[in-house]
Amino acid sequence: MFPEFVKSALLAPIFIREEFWGFLGLTNARDQFFSNEEIALAEASGMLIASSILEHEAAEGLIRAREEAL
Repeated sequence: MFPEFVKSALLAPIFIREEFWGFLGLTNARDQFFSNEEIALAEASGMLIASSILEHEAAEGLIRAREEAL
């Protein structure tokens, strides 16, 4: 799944409307654990990605509704 030089990986799931959408993956060439701060940052980044996707979908819905109303 990962190239040979990857020694550790952190995968943060991304959920949209309670459904799995994908994941954010971080890798490290050193054989070490990710810190609690790095894990929290990955989780927050995943939530930010999900939020951006939802915002984009909402904006597209508003644009479609406006076009249909005209």
